[in-house]
Amino acid sequence: MKFSLEHIEEIRDKVVIRQEEVKRRMARYFGKNVTIKHFQVGYLVLKKVDVAARAGSVGKLNLNWVGPFIVKEVLKMGFTACKHLKEKIYHTHGAGMI
Repeated sequence: MKFSLEHIEEIRDKVVIRQEEVKRRMARYFGKNVTIKHFQVGYLVLKKVDVAARAGSVGKLNLNWVGPFIVKEVLKMGFTACKHLKEKIYHTHGAGMI
């Protein structure tokens, strides 16, 4: 199959359109399971323990959640400033960790 130089721009345009369609389909597929969480000041929340933090723990019987925390401030991009009920330390968490 021979291509002339005149058709290269047309082929490139088709490839760009195809790439954009594939990106849209992938975003739609992976975006189905995203749950948006909205927090307000005063909510009680639990923090999910990271797998790396549990690595030295005792198997499947260790804790998956810590807390409770009180949401003290709602920040941009789904982040929250939380305060532990028993401690006087503030923590900042992303929405995926709560």
